[in-house]
Amino acid sequence: MTEIFRGYVATKNKKCIVRLNNSFVGDNAFDIEKYLLNAFARRFGRAEEAAFLNGTGVDEPTGLLSNNGADVGVTAANITYYDVVELYFSLTSEYRTNAVFLMHDDTAMALRTLKDSTGYPIWNAQNDTIFSKPVITTPSMPLPTSGAKPIAFGDLSYYWVIERQPLSIKRLNERYAVHGQTGFTAYERLDGKLIMPEAVKVLKMAS
Repeated sequence: MTEIFRGYVATKNKKCIVRLNNSFVGDNAFDIEKYLLNAFARRFGRAEEAAFLNGTGVDEPTGLLSNNGADVGVTAANITYYDVVELYFSLTSEYRTNAVFLMHDDTAMALRTLKDSTGYPIWNAQNDTIFSKPVITTPSMPLPTSGAKPIAFGDLSYYWVIERQPLSIKRLNERYAVHGQTGFTAYERLDGKLIMPEAVKVLKMAS
């Protein structure tokens, strides 16, 4: 298969480069604008998701899981039914209305087998909810290892994203000419922060 692009994303400054073979760039039947928008959207999306969750606040957003992010609702040695209940009620009712659970796929798989005190699974497999609250999975959430914060629960609308500089795209005609390619670089500046730390609670694993 002919490689039509290569690219990378720099997480801190949100810069992305895509290289296209010139045969595609010069093909009138090839919708280059649509292709580039989709390519940049995928790459920026992955980088932004990781930054909004795990960013340190230094040259990148203040992540939801950072020390200046969500409040710790419960600390647990292992994730048990009672720990999930405690996390749920650590969030005040004001924020529980629109709250969701956020976790890694592997954590979600473990919670699917977790049962309550009467022996029933806490995970509703019909609609992927826990205590009637949606579960969202993402590979950017950490696994339940020592000191990690593998589960977040809260109203994510209180995490604000600010566009410091809109997406800009520049064409690089000469840089990759020796390879028969044209480069396209995209750059944007974003910031993010949980403006109400009490709106989201996290379960933290004991160290």
